[in-house]
Amino acid sequence: MKFNSKTLSGNNLILAVAITEGVEVIWDHDHKIFLFEDGEDGQQRYDPTISFEQAGPIRVREKMWIRYPFFGSGEVEAINGNFLFPNIVNAFGPDELIASMRCLIASKHGEVIEIPDHLIPNY
Repeated sequence: MKFNSKTLSGNNLILAVAITEGVEVIWDHDHKIFLFEDGEDGQQRYDPTISFEQAGPIRVREKMWIRYPFFGSGEVEAINGNFLFPNIVNAFGPDELIASMRCLIASKHGEVIEIPDHLIPNY
């Protein structure tokens, strides 16, 4: 199924990030949350849209920076790149983590990402 990279949200955004980052997707059938294997703690929730611990290394590696709206209105903008180079990618979101993960997907996959149907949960 195809999705617009810059408007992804919820589980589809988490799934797109997991695919992009090479994280194995394991479903918890009761709650439909993403999990990854961690040798010390077993299974942990994978959600870089709410976890600075998971999103931070991605943002640093991708050299993202954040622009906040003036006067507290509007969406946060995540920018991947440098104004000296023509290949800047940006994305918006209600907070910096969602904007950053949308920016990651747009920078790696372009305007559209295709997520295999067998990975999308059936609610």
